[in-house]
Amino acid sequence: MGHRNLWALLAATLLMLVVIALQRDDEGAGLSSEVLFSDLKLRGPSLTRITVSRGEAPKIELRLSHGQWMLTSEHGYPADTLPVTELLRNLGEAKKLEAKTASPEFHARLGLAEPDSAEGAATLLTLKFTKGKTLKLLVGNAGQSGGQLVRMPGDNQVWLIDKPLLLPSTDMDWLNNEILNLPLDRIQSLTVKRADGQTITVQRDSAEQINFAVAELKDATLDNRLVNGMPNAFSVLSFNEVVPREQLTLPGKPKLSFTLKTFAGDSLTGELFEQAEQPWLRLGELKTAKEGSVLKLTAPEGWLFRLQPYQYQALNQPLSALKAKAAEPAQ
Repeated sequence: MGHRNLWALLAATLLMLVVIALQRDDEGAGLSSEVLFSDLKLRGPSLTRITVSRGEAPKIELRLSHGQWMLTSEHGYPADTLPVTELLRNLGEAKKLEAKTASPEFHARLGLAEPDSAEGAATLLTLKFTKGKTLKLLVGNAGQSGGQLVRMPGDNQVWLIDKPLLLPSTDMDWLNNEILNLPLDRIQSLTVKRADGQTITVQRDSAEQINFAVAELKDATLDNRLVNGMPNAFSVLSFNEVVPREQLTLPGKPKLSFTLKTFAGDSLTGELFEQAEQPWLRLGELKTAKEGSVLKLTAPEGWLFRLQPYQYQALNQPLSALKAKAAEPAQ
C-alpha cells in the first residue's frame, strides 16, 4: 500500500472516530450522575416524619417514636420497617440518570402532574426533620427500563433516577399486619370454647403426627381438612384492621375463646367477638416456655384486631362438622 493510500485510510478512520464520539455526546446530552438528595444520608438521623399524599386519597403519614416508625392514620400502630427502610435507602442513594421533558403538558402522561390534578397526578413524598428544611419530591411512573420518574415541586424538569421508589397506595401497604407467626409443627393443641357451650380440643402427641385428633370425638372418623384448619389458622395470623382497645366497645360475651399450646410449653389465650358482623380478636395471656420458646407475638399489647371472616369460620367449627361425611352409596 502506498503512503498516500495509508494516510487516506488513517484520515478516514480518524473521521469515523470523531463522528462516533459526537454521536455519543449527543446521546448522552441529557445524562447525569448527580445525586438526587446529596445530604439525605447526613440528615437521616434527624428524620422524624414521612408523608405520602396523592389527590383526594387519604394521606399516609409515618412518625418516628422511640426508634419505631408508627402510622398516624392507624392510631400510631407500628409500621413494617422493611419497605420504609428500603425507600429511605433508595432515596439516599438515588442518582439522576437522565433529564427528560421540562414541558408541563407532558407531565400527566408520566404520572407527574400536580398532586391535585384530575389525571396523571404525582404522588407527593414529604420528609420532615428536626433540623433543616423539609424535603419534598413528586414521584411519577416507573422508568421503562427501571428506576423512577421524579421532579421537584415548582420545577418542571423531569428526571429519571436509577432507584425505584415504592410508595404505598394505602396505609395497609406499610402496616405490619402480622399478629403471630408460628409453624404448624410447633403447635401441640388448641382448645376452643364456643358460645353454644361446646368445647373442642384438637391435639396431637408429637410434631411428626400430621393430622390432629379431636379429644371429644375419640375414635370417630374426622374431616382432617377442617380439623387441621383450626390450629393452622394460627400458623400465620394476620389482621385487616386494628384499633386501640379503649376505642372499640365489644359485646359482653365472646363468640368463642381459645387456648393455644406449643410442644415447647408456650400458651396463648384469646377471645373472638362479633361487632357489626365482623370478627374482632382480643388477645389474652401469653405464657412463654422457660427454654426453647417458639411462640412470640409480632403485635404489641393493647390492641383489637379485625380478622377476615374465613379466619373466624376456621376456628368456629361445631363438633358435628368435624366428623367425616359418610360416603354416598353407589347408584
